Amino acid sequence: MAQLRTAGRAFANQGLAPAQILAELNGFADRVSRGEFATTVVAVFDHGAGSLSYGTAGHPTPVLRRAGGEVILLTDANGPALGPIANAKFPPGRVDVHPGDVLLMYTDGLVETDEQLVSDGIERLTRLAGEWRADALLDCKAVVSELAPPPRSDDVCLLAVRFG
Repeated sequence: MAQLRTAGRAFANQGLAPAQILAELNGFADRVSRGEFATTVVAVFDHGAGSLSYGTAGHPTPVLRRAGGEVILLTDANGPALGPIANAKFPPGRVDVHPGDVLLMYTDGLVETDEQLVSDGIERLTRLAGEWRADALLDCKAVVSELAPPPRSDDVCLLAVRFG
C-alpha cells in the first residue's frame, strides 16, 4: 500500500485525472504486487468549476449528501480492484458540488461485517446520511460508532469533507 500511495501521489502531481491515475496505478500494481489486489478511490476537487472528478478501483462507493438532504451514490465511475488485471478500464466520474454538500469516502470495514453484506452496509450509510444533519456527518467518530461499533473484525477509515 505504501508503494501504491506514493505512486498515486506522483501521478496526481502530474495533473492526471482520477481515471488516468487509476489506470497508471493499475499498471504499477501489476508490476509490483506479486498477484495481490488493492482498492482505492481517487477524487479531485476543482474549486473554480465547483466540481468533483472521481474514480474507484474496487473500493466502496463514495456517498455525496447534498446540503438540502438528497443523498447520491457516486456509482458511475466504478472500476476493478488494482492488481494483475491487464488493460483494466476505469471510467471517469464527475459531479457538481455546492457549498454545504458533504462527501463521505470510507473503507469496507465501515459497511461490511461477517453478518452484513457490503451492499446492506452501504444502504445503511446512505440512509444515515439522509437522516443526519450535514454537520453531524462530519463527526466521523459518531458515524463509525453508529455503523461499525466495536468489537470490529476489520479496520475502519472514514473521510468526511464538507464543501464550502
